Amino acid sequence: SDQDLVPVEATDYTGLPAYEPNTNPGPGSDPGTEMSMSDAFNSGSNVLYAPYIVRFRYGATTNASLSDRLTIQNTTGSPTIVYMNYYTQTGGLLGTVTRNLAGYGSVTIDTAKDSDVPAGFTANVNQASVYITSTQPIVGIAEEHWNNPAGNQNWMGDYSLMLPVNAANNLFSPLANRVCTPPAQLCSPSAFTNHKAFNAFTIQNTESSSAVVTATFIGTSNPLGGSGNTRNVNYSFSFTIPAKAFYNINLYNGGDVQGATRDALFAEGTGLGSAFVGALSVQSSAKVVGVGFYQQPYNIQNYVSAFSLVGNSDATAKIVAPWFDRVCTSTCTTSAFEQWTFSNLAVMNVGGSSVTVSSIDFYNAAGSLQQSFTNMNSSPITLSPGQAFNFNSRTGSSFSQAQTQLLTNNFQGTVVVNAPAGAMLKGLVLEVKGKDSADMYNAMNR
Repeated sequence: SDQDLVPVEATDYTGLPAYEPNTNPGPGSDPGTEMSMSDAFNSGSNVLYAPYIVRFRYGATTNASLSDRLTIQNTTGSPTIVYMNYYTQTGGLLGTVTRNLAGYGSVTIDTAKDSDVPAGFTANVNQASVYITSTQPIVGIAEEHWNNPAGNQNWMGDYSLMLPVNAANNLFSPLANRVCTPPAQLCSPSAFTNHKAFNAFTIQNTESSSAVVTATFIGTSNPLGGSGNTRNVNYSFSFTIPAKAFYNINLYNGGDVQGATRDALFAEGTGLGSAFVGALSVQSSAKVVGVGFYQQPYNIQNYVSAFSLVGNSDATAKIVAPWFDRVCTSTCTTSAFEQWTFSNLAVMNVGGSSVTVSSIDFYNAAGSLQQSFTNMNSSPITLSPGQAFNFNSRTGSSFSQAQTQLLTNNFQGTVVVNAPAGAMLKGLVLEVKGKDSADMYNAMNR
């Protein structure tokens, strides 16, 4: 194009097994539906990283309850050989899958199929990271599928595979939540459906030496709280990731965070508790990449989303989100999920100084400015280092519902966030359709 473009893609799946919890669904809660989103690439690379892929199956069946589809595309007109090297959680090589691609060709690897994975990955319960190399520049995405009738799950989340330029000593997630139904004791690792929302993160060490890592969760503070579902928490803990290995942080069951460390992380008052809404900052002695998952298994909704963690080397004072919705029908009450197609924009300050956002501008599909906000609940939009805000077009979140309602009930467009020169911002967008179709993409810096 002769103009700068910022693309994002979405895929809607229908006709899949009806695993949703509502056996008599209405509009927006149809069984057998999933949605995936991912941000596009500016260029290819001879190396890609997939921090987390899975293969969890029911016995000997091929209907995997959790599985991944890795799609790799050749970005050149010349043939290429792709090598997909599977690594265990401790950094051991499980095996390699090789594929030949024609110029501009692509291939999809499905971890539910024995023929698509190395022999070391064919067990019914397995997880790995994948280090991918190619003789020509390539790009790729990972689609993670949850198909589990026992858990009423039929979800999917996409993330773009990482390039070497994405590996960094500092990674960030503008969204990190752990929100459960009260009382707090119900927010336990054995009470899955009591969790309204939680994140899981995987950090992959890209280097040949161990990485000493510190994860810091930064909560939102007033007036960023908005709905009140936040805690002003700044909580850190550390761990080590061996060479080529990966580490899981799951805000539902802990993941690799167990014992006293998990208890402290989840503690009410001193840890994240049961009403944490905030962001994640990762500092590492070696270069790492990461992926995040966002799940909402509560009985009024049922979906999962995936996204890439980001560094701050390309952070800027301007963020562009090319897909943002506020569309609803009928009563448009916030609890009527099936009536809504809505978005949540999370913006994080990844710099070392406080930032006051100049404006959040909403443009309709024709390119006309529809609304511009310079305050949040009548207060300046100020973010301390590591802090994030959320603009949710359905509930408001950090902002008031009165502000979101100014977008009208039929807004489909883009968002541009502006801050003073020198600010370092990163953004993440959640897109939701009804009760069970959702995914996320990383906003673009300009």
